[in-house]
Amino acid sequence: MPVLQLTLAIIKPHIIKNPISLEAIRKIIISSNFKIITSKKKLLMGPTKVYKAQFEAPNTIRDLYGLPDTRNATHESMVSALNLIESVKRDWGRWSKHES
Repeated sequence: MPVLQLTLAIIKPHIIKNPISLEAIRKIIISSNFKIITSKKKLLMGPTKVYKAQFEAPNTIRDLYGLPDTRNATHESMVSALNLIESVKRDWGRWSKHES
């Protein structure tokens, strides 16, 4: 029985904003015999710059609680990474049960 391996791929924000590139990368991943277990987007925090959050992402944490200087209410990298890891663990558990 072959051993399954889990690979975490994180697509950077400039690609997420470009649907054509995002779809091309998704097709490359799938055509390379990888399976996409979960796909999460940065919707909760909002853009790093508070002024952008106020116009482009209303009702995100940075829109609601950030200040217009460097105090944008959250440090996304650690929060996002931990949440993403936990989400992938949950999804991997559900997916691996269906594959066995």
